[in-house]
Amino acid sequence: MHHTEKFDGTWRIPSDGKNMNRIRELVEEGKLKPLVSEVYPMSVDGVRKAHLASQTGRMRGKIVLSREFSQ
Repeated sequence: MHHTEKFDGTWRIPSDGKNMNRIRELVEEGKLKPLVSEVYPMSVDGVRKAHLASQTGRMRGKIVLSREFSQ
């Protein structure tokens, strides 16, 4: 991985193909755990809610839209 920056104990890594493949490997190996704040369904309402959540400035992690969402 290249061009990493560290802020507040978290790493920011550009999401190019090479980095994303390495990140996937680390997640699969259990060496890296992504921080997910919220998961919303892949629907018009889910996208709307995800967008509103992203605008609050209170998210600490990623917002995920999932086709496999279950409540």
